[in-house]
Amino acid sequence: MIRVAQVIRRSSRLRTIVGATMAIVVTGFFVSRAGQTLNMVRLAWQPVSWLYLGMSLLLLVVCLFIMAVLWYGLLRTMGGRLPLAQAIRLYGLTLLPRYLPGMVWGYAGRAVWCEHYGVPKKVAVGSVAVEVGLIVVGGLAIVVLKHLAWAWVITFGMPTLLLASGLVLARITRRRTMLVRFKQAFVWYGWALAYLGFWLMYGLSSWLVTLSVTPELGVDYASEIVVSYAVAWLVGFAVVFIPNGLGVREGVFALALIPVLGHAGAIFVPLLARAVAMLSEITFFVLCYLGGKALLSRTLSPE
Repeated sequence: MIRVAQVIRRSSRLRTIVGATMAIVVTGFFVSRAGQTLNMVRLAWQPVSWLYLGMSLLLLVVCLFIMAVLWYGLLRTMGGRLPLAQAIRLYGLTLLPRYLPGMVWGYAGRAVWCEHYGVPKKVAVGSVAVEVGLIVVGGLAIVVLKHLAWAWVITFGMPTLLLASGLVLARITRRRTMLVRFKQAFVWYGWALAYLGFWLMYGLSSWLVTLSVTPELGVDYASEIVVSYAVAWLVGFAVVFIPNGLGVREGVFALALIPVLGHAGAIFVPLLARAVAMLSEITFFVLCYLGGKALLSRTLSPE
């Protein structure tokens, strides 16, 4: 028994050392990348509207919170049981590893962490995989809906009509199996629409960054900015060996903005958008970390 206890203590110490080392490496890498981006923004600096930047930062923090809640919903839909506060905390604390080469470490880390809290491995991995799939599909849908008018019918009209008709038919014929399947399909369609709505909010944050540089830009350009950001995000996501699409995403976004902002603005806005995005992720990470400590202290405190 003494030997077993010694092994357990050593294992616990080893996990603590490895965890602390990983946290230091990830945080250091993230801070260095953030510093490089902020330095580029400083070098290209020009007068900006702090109001629009503040609104963009706030909107991004809200978007991250919504993303955490959406993932929690997916987890529950697939049978996983995790308290909402804990799910949001896990989501926020696994943001930093996305800046490591490969970009999968944040998603993989969240799945492993879920498994540690009792969620079945299949459900934990599946929820993260479905989330990534819905994010990518939502981004592609934003691009397609902007350029193809008939896509609106395929995205909203046909699925709603088919699913509603299927539900009515299943109820009339009293086929429980069919009714359950159509209800499940309706739920997943609702999740797809939720991620589409998230993309609109996420894209609007980049439009607010653009307004901070060119406040005279009209609302008519909002859809163009949102779609350009979606394309840049998707390209950056596809290049998995570059941490969180750093550089690639800004380059694609800049190319798309040249016809709207000219060369100077097209270079400056993506850098500024990246800096605001990093600041929002740091803010959300800190909030989740402090919230987790407060939750832990309440749990351990005597009644």
